[in-house]
Amino acid sequence: MPSFVKFQDLVDLLNRLNTGGEFAASVLTDIDGIPLVSASTPDWDPTLSLAAVVPLVRQSVLRSNEQVGLAAANEVVINNNDATRLVTRFFEVEGRLFILACVVPLKRPYRKVMNTAILAISRLWQNAKPAAPRLATPIVHA
Repeated sequence: MPSFVKFQDLVDLLNRLNTGGEFAASVLTDIDGIPLVSASTPDWDPTLSLAAVVPLVRQSVLRSNEQVGLAAANEVVINNNDATRLVTRFFEVEGRLFILACVVPLKRPYRKVMNTAILAISRLWQNAKPAAPRLATPIVHA
C-alpha cells in the first residue's frame, strides 16, 4: 500500500536546508527527475529547470563510472563560473531512489547540512502513514 509524506513537511525541511547552508535553491526529485518539492531564495527561481538537469547529471556519471569500472557515485559536484556549485546527492529510502540537488556558494561547506536533510527526509518517508485506499468510482450508464 502506498504511503504519503506531508508536502509541507518537505517544504519546511528544504527551507531549513537552504537557510542552514546558505543555499540559493534545493530540489528533491525522484530518480527520473520528477520534482517532489523545491525551495529557493526569492532571487533564484529556476528550481524546476534544476530538477530537469539532475537526472542528466546522474545518467552521465553512471555511464562514465561504468566505462572505467568504478562503483556508482553517491554525490556529484559541478563548480560553476558564477561562484556556485551544483551539488547532487543520490540516496535510497525503503527501496525508492531520490536525488537531492542544491545550489551552494563556492566556499560554503555543505555536507553536514545535506546529510542532516537526507536523514530527515529518510525519517519522514519511513514514518509516513499508509495512504487511504481509493475506492473506484462506479460507472453509471444511463
